[in-house]
Amino acid sequence: MSDQTVFKPWSRQQKRVFQRLTSWCYETKSRTCQLLRVDLTTAAGGPSHLLRRHLQELRRRVERDLGFKSIETFVVETTEGNGVLHMVWAWVGDREFIVDQHWLSEQWEKIHGAYVVWIRRMNLSKQSIKNVGRYFAVQYLSDQRGALRRISWSWRRSRFAIGKGWHFMKRAFRFARYNANQARKRDDSEAEVTFQDLLVAWEELSTEGTTVLGGTLFSVCDREIVELF
Repeated sequence: MSDQTVFKPWSRQQKRVFQRLTSWCYETKSRTCQLLRVDLTTAAGGPSHLLRRHLQELRRRVERDLGFKSIETFVVETTEGNGVLHMVWAWVGDREFIVDQHWLSEQWEKIHGAYVVWIRRMNLSKQSIKNVGRYFAVQYLSDQRGALRRISWSWRRSRFAIGKGWHFMKRAFRFARYNANQARKRDDSEAEVTFQDLLVAWEELSTEGTTVLGGTLFSVCDREIVELF
């Protein structure tokens, strides 16, 4: 029997979590947000159905007691253990965004009855963000660790809607690829438009607010992605 590791293709669910999480991190970073990686657990026999409600109470305490107002969150809720929230928190402000793990553990135990928490500052490089996205997709959504219950993210302060924007750019990509294929059939010199071009354009749009795909300029305006020319 071979000792080589077999790499399974990502499921549609894993791809979606990776794409949404990395896009959300790029967008929050573009607004100078600082990011934290946070995990919250549920004790054996604990109220996993109250995870979301108790998370809101924890956020109120962080904002009230530590002064970090208007925290934004990306949340992946899984069935592993007795229910776990894997998250990225974002906050914009002049001081360092840091929450003591011991304080967080005490508060979470008072609120939810579980003391096991994990919190670390996130590096804001593109590679680090992608690594976190891959970790979420592979580590927390594998068959051995538990099923995905729900993903959600803060969107009210975002410059554009991530899900809607991604679908818009995918339609633009298909149109650009079709036009490029037709041009090549006519022996015109238009370059092929690849899916990698779409990924690069999406990263630029998320981080800078403008991009070019297939020779067309796209920009974020009034929370919408618009085609300029």
